[in-house]
Amino acid sequence: TLHIKANLSYNWDYNDFKDLSDKYKIEQKQLITTISASYSKRWSNVFSTNISAVEYLIKRRLSIEPENEVYSKFFSVFCPNINLSLSFKGGLHNLNLSWYGYPHFVGVNQLNPHRIWSSSTSYYVGNPETAPGYAQSVSADYSFLGDYFVSLRYDHSNMPGQTFLTTD
Repeated sequence: TLHIKANLSYNWDYNDFKDLSDKYKIEQKQLITTISASYSKRWSNVFSTNISAVEYLIKRRLSIEPENEVYSKFFSVFCPNINLSLSFKGGLHNLNLSWYGYPHFVGVNQLNPHRIWSSSTSYYVGNPETAPGYAQSVSADYSFLGDYFVSLRYDHSNMPGQTFLTTD
């Protein structure tokens, strides 16, 4: 079975915070459009597959006061997903293999290009050009005799971060 779906969402994130030196108001608006397609097939009573992909189209607008700075950027994140299931001996043994991808969205503090002092000797700086991160998860699950379950999983991400600096 083939399914194709489109979704439109709007995300507004506002942060008004004080550090030790200044007060910033940061507003992030994101228009996120997702286009997904999935294909599922049961090959027999034993084997089935599910393959899907999602494309995230992200239009970000970041405004920072009191400087009246505006940053606008477009991002595209492609996330494929694959799931294979194998069931045998009347369902007493089941094996599930999956690879899953998904985006990580960036918070407003990670986008602020100004120094935010967390103490008299430490501050952090964000980057308004930071793209959304991407994570992947690979897993293998095996269940047997209806009562026992073994699972292996590996996660990897390229999460965007902040620069944290300490002054002397």
